[in-house]
Amino acid sequence: MKHWLAGIFMVALITGCKKKVETIYPQIQAISESVYASGVVKSVNQYQVFPKNSGIISSLKIKEGDFVEKGQILFEIANPSAKLNIENAELNFENASIKSNQERLRDAVIAKDLAYQKLKNDSLLWRRQNALWQQQIGTKVDQEQRKLAYHNSQTAFQSAEIRVSELRRQIKFAAEQSAKNVALAKSIASDFAVRAEVSGRIYSFSKEIGEMVSIQNPVAIIGDAKVFMLELQIDEDDITRVKIGQKVLLTLDSYDKQVFEAKVNGIDPLMNEKTRTFTVKATFIVQPQVLYPNLNVEANIITAERPKVLTIPRNYLVDEQFVLDKDGQKRAVKVGLKDFQRVEILSGITAQDAIQKPAL
Repeated sequence: MKHWLAGIFMVALITGCKKKVETIYPQIQAISESVYASGVVKSVNQYQVFPKNSGIISSLKIKEGDFVEKGQILFEIANPSAKLNIENAELNFENASIKSNQERLRDAVIAKDLAYQKLKNDSLLWRRQNALWQQQIGTKVDQEQRKLAYHNSQTAFQSAEIRVSELRRQIKFAAEQSAKNVALAKSIASDFAVRAEVSGRIYSFSKEIGEMVSIQNPVAIIGDAKVFMLELQIDEDDITRVKIGQKVLLTLDSYDKQVFEAKVNGIDPLMNEKTRTFTVKATFIVQPQVLYPNLNVEANIITAERPKVLTIPRNYLVDEQFVLDKDGQKRAVKVGLKDFQRVEILSGITAQDAIQKPAL
């Protein structure tokens, strides 16, 4: 009797310990495949401000958080010689201007006119002397002297013409050169006044009057005050699957449990050799109301979508190419798209075929 009861107990124990087999039927539903990306929010036209000259800040026109217009002065760098250079260039310009050289030009024109009058007079005298000589009046020497005087006057007039033309050229050249020197001096001086390259907001600025700035180090960050974009990092293994125009689903740490949509609008072609990633840029479809640069982003770029396909859970797939039927036998299947939870079945089973969950 005791042996019989013990047998029944062992059978019940074995039966109770046997794992229950889980079976399901494939489902028709939508599936999408995506590439994971992480990144940050950036303001449109965001850039770092670098001064064009090193030096000490002499005046501040803005503070962190201010809104600025393109071309507005942000701060000025001390440059005592700049003002003197401009004044010196302006003095040279005034001295070299055409207006300031009118007297010189007038003297040259008068000299040319006198030379012309002398040329006409000597021409007349030579013709008269030549006519007299034809009548055998006067001497050969008189005729030669009149002819020589005429030729000398002709040469003198041509020289006077050349001097006037050359003087005009020199005055024009000097005026243009001095004007360019004034513009150059002002341009150099303007480089000591650092201006905003875009209209937007000062997102970062921590310098004070009297502090040193250099051309190697940025002193501020400026970007659009209202429009933001995404800068995402994509692993080199996934970059060939990313295309411009693809949809992006993203979450922000500052917006808990909310999912936002964006669209890929740019792919930087050069890989970062240190991180082995590519930078992909995207724009919001509907932008959140409040955003700031450098907010953390996690995103999935949708690389493919199917609206109604046969799918099974990924953990029901064996060796990426088999499933277990209801009797536990392997059946080959052809798979398509995969997401984190499900996989598309292209062939091998139907929605009426029950499949088992593989044992772990």
